[in-house]
Amino acid sequence: KRPEQFVGWLTAICRNIATDMARARTRQNRIGTEDCSPVLSASHHENDTVAVVREIILQLEPEMRDIIYLRYYGRMDYGRIAQMLGISEEAVNGRLRRARDRIRRQLQRRESTESEP
Repeated sequence: KRPEQFVGWLTAICRNIATDMARARTRQNRIGTEDCSPVLSASHHENDTVAVVREIILQLEPEMRDIIYLRYYGRMDYGRIAQMLGISEEAVNGRLRRARDRIRRQLQRRESTESEP
């Protein structure tokens, strides 16, 4: 009813669709991994890494997850993201940096626990 709420409503719908798509991709990457041949092991490792990163993104706080989706899945530039979220481009940059740092730390933590005996 109010046009100013349309962008927020549309953003929520896009976020939910992107989350559903990421979850579906994660499930697809896990299905049938036993059937992979040794020749595909390098590709399999890359797929596992992508699945882990997607899983980490899904566990981020909504503010961080949204900005990652808009930038990397939606391929939006900082200006468009800033406009959509009603924040400055500097805030977009800061949020993206914090989100990437969080993803990096979580990935390193998982890799270090997997390499333990």
